[in-house]
Amino acid sequence: MKAYHLMTAEEALAAAGSTREGLSPAEAARRLSEQGANLLPHTPPPSLFRRFLGQLADPMIVVLLLAALV
Repeated sequence: MKAYHLMTAEEALAAAGSTREGLSPAEAARRLSEQGANLLPHTPPPSLFRRFLGQLADPMIVVLLLAALV
């Protein structure tokens, strides 16, 4: 891992293989095909039922439910 924050702007650009004008379209296309798009994986949010069950895993909720029963 490179410490870009410790480099000068020119050193960081050289280490990244870029220039102040950015990547050429050919280089951008090559990196896109080689490394893929710069996207985060999408994970669906948990269902309402799973969130409800997750609340029951909290010890304080269990204590409060037991106190309510007593």
